[in-house]
Amino acid sequence: YYTSISDQIQRLLTGAETIDGEQIVTKANVGDGELYGIEIKFDWALSSHWLAYGHYAWLDGEITAEAQSGQTLEKGNHSRMMPSNYRAGLRYRSQRPNRWWVESELSRVADADQLSVRDIADTQRIPPGGTPGYTLWHLRGGFDISAALAVNLALENLSDENYRVHGSGQNEPGRNFIVAIEYAF
Repeated sequence: YYTSISDQIQRLLTGAETIDGEQIVTKANVGDGELYGIEIKFDWALSSHWLAYGHYAWLDGEITAEAQSGQTLEKGNHSRMMPSNYRAGLRYRSQRPNRWWVESELSRVADADQLSVRDIADTQRIPPGGTPGYTLWHLRGGFDISAALAVNLALENLSDENYRVHGSGQNEPGRNFIVAIEYAF
């Protein structure tokens, strides 16, 4: 895909004005640039019971923004741009009656190091140099109790990886166990 951007709203510093030591910002339609990337998803039925699946996403581009706080506008990276990532899994599903399923999934997110000037200054959400990449492994499964009632279980982040989604400012949970009951009516 390709997206052409014109007059995107950008935050700009007003200059030397401050309130309680913080510089005052304004917003203006000055962002011109582009975004482009690819997303690929597949499901491959290996048999009537086995399914392999995957997803890959890559994004790049640039936008006009302040090169340095309060300076002239220059082309640079988009703020909080998603790093490349993929996930791949294998699922087994039994046949009725007593239908049940189990899957294993691996997810990988690359380092988010294509930072904008705003990202570099946002040390509360983004570590210096960018957000480190991470790999997660999940096991999930479930079974149908009846035509309307199902129970699903998940053990996520099996390796207890310490990670953060880029730009979120929040570390995600470590190893996590989930029990979910689904009722359809």
